[in-house]
Amino acid sequence: LFCGLVSDGSVDVVFRDTGMPVVLASIVCSGNTLTFVVDQTITPLCSLENQWLTYTISGMTDVFGNIAQPYSWEVYVDLSPDPMLTFVTTDPSSAGASDGVIDLTVTGGDAPFSAVWTDQGGAVVFSGPLAGSSQTLSSLPAGMYSVELTDDACSVVSDSVTLGAASCSVAQAPQNPTHLTLSNRVQLQWDPVPQSVGCQVRGNRISPPGPSPSRTSIGLEVSSIDVPFARLGPGTTWTYQVRCACSISPLELTGFSELDTFSAPVLRHVEEAPRQKVNLFPNPTESNLTVDIQGFEDEEIWIRVASLDGRVLIQQRLATTHLVDRLMLDVSTLENGMYNCSVVGNDAVITRSFVKQID
Repeated sequence: LFCGLVSDGSVDVVFRDTGMPVVLASIVCSGNTLTFVVDQTITPLCSLENQWLTYTISGMTDVFGNIAQPYSWEVYVDLSPDPMLTFVTTDPSSAGASDGVIDLTVTGGDAPFSAVWTDQGGAVVFSGPLAGSSQTLSSLPAGMYSVELTDDACSVVSDSVTLGAASCSVAQAPQNPTHLTLSNRVQLQWDPVPQSVGCQVRGNRISPPGPSPSRTSIGLEVSSIDVPFARLGPGTTWTYQVRCACSISPLELTGFSELDTFSAPVLRHVEEAPRQKVNLFPNPTESNLTVDIQGFEDEEIWIRVASLDGRVLIQQRLATTHLVDRLMLDVSTLENGMYNCSVVGNDAVITRSFVKQID
């Protein structure tokens, strides 16, 4: 075909898979080269990807009016490689937490990209364009997430990623032990150990030197324990550590946390209060001392018997349920002498003296 004699003609493009024709016109002749100028927009562009197209030249005439025979050829269209997706995930920090993260990176394909994310229930988490070739989804709970990504050449790729619930590890001791002093108690706090089933607090009274009690709380991811002032003792200073259990049977424990130090405040001492009163009888006593308590209704109180130099010799807890409660203490083991008996409530301490005397 001698290009210089071509005066007019048209080109049809037929998609082998769909049979859809697209008409190209305006054949431009330059030497022996024919250039076809697209006269119709082809949408969607992804229709052209990875398939054979059949081109047919027809309706061409030369300057003498001779009609050329149609001429056809096939072209395989292979656009850019499909996008590839890679993920970096951060699991939620604890059971029920919504602080998981998915970082998506796209390589290959034709930018710009758009994505639709759904959770395992089918709810749309994100739908829209990406800013560049990466994306970060945050504030996610545990579960499976699916993404369908489309590039500018209409290539579509799908993938899924799972955020797992954090697991309990005995190698992970509780972190950041601290405390909060409230109106009638100290709340010991620490970062929860993921999926732990209980925690044990080990205390130590360092001023004045005293006992080293422990307390256990069973529950999922325990992160605090309340200790009433009455149990601590007014003006005392304590340290504590905490460890948690990943399993009860068999028992699997983490190590202890670092130490935290806290103090119980000195409560107000009430000698004569219109509502709260304490009486002791008989006084002197030989063996039994009756403590008559008024005005400490619905409180957890402590009754302490101490020597005049402050050493606690007898201690007993009482959960009061009435305006007037009575408790009998066995003081028969005390030596003859004077002692202080204190009733420690949520917001007051009342102290009375008595004499232990055996004739």
